[in-house]
This record gives sequence, C-alpha cells and structure tokens, in this order.
Amino acid sequence: MRSRVKEAESFSERLRVAMARRGFKEFGATALAEALTPAFPSGLSVQTTHNWASGKSVPRADRIALIAKLLDVSPHWLQHGPDPQVERKSLKTLDGEISGKAFAERFHALTAEQRRIMLALLYEFERGKLR
Repeated sequence: MRSRVKEAESFSERLRVAMARRGFKEFGATALAEALTPAFPSGLSVQTTHNWASGKSVPRADRIALIAKLLDVSPHWLQHGPDPQVERKSLKTLDGEISGKAFAERFHALTAEQRRIMLALLYEFERGKLR
C-alpha cells in the first residue's frame, strides 16, 4: 500500500494536470477554491485547495467526485490514477510488447514534469484531439 505522502503527491500531480487542461493556472488553488465554493455550502478555504495542489493532503472521496466533475475527469482517475484493468493488457511499443505493469513502472521512473506531459498527452488522445 502506498504511503499517505506518496498518495498525496500522486493526487497533486493528477489534480494539476486536470486543472491545466481546464484552464486553471498551475497551482491555481485560489481559482479552484472559487470554482468549487458553490458545491460546498459550509465553505472551502484556499488553504485546503492549496494543500491538495501542493501534495500535502488528499480530499475525501465525496470532494474528489465534485472536483472531478468540475475538471471533467473521472473520479477514479483523479483519486487513484489509471484504471487497474490497463495493467492486464499488453501494450505494443517500438521494441515489442510491454505489460501494463511494466509500462506503469517505466512511467513512475519518469520525472514529475515528464509524467505531467505524458498524462496531458494521454488525456488529449482519450478525448480524441490527437490521432
């Protein structure tokens, strides 16, 4: 099981990618808090969204669902990353086939910036913008 710190950092990466896709500035915790405020009758502080975007904490599942809806991503992806079914498939590469698990290991070996770029590209392919 991943540590809480790793979980928060991974969530933060996915949150920042999703925010960038939707036009929020990188680390746009203020804009995210303002956009989410109507969904939170008891309020939502900028500090809370900053903690999410900076990898210090992870929101509860009910909040993740609201954030995912706002950012137009799946709650599963936002909370956990890629679907585990992907790990069971083989992917064709230039040098043969690679299992989903091996691909995931290679992906996690990338730098944070390289992972962000890869996630953005995958998102664009998924939405049909790149073919």
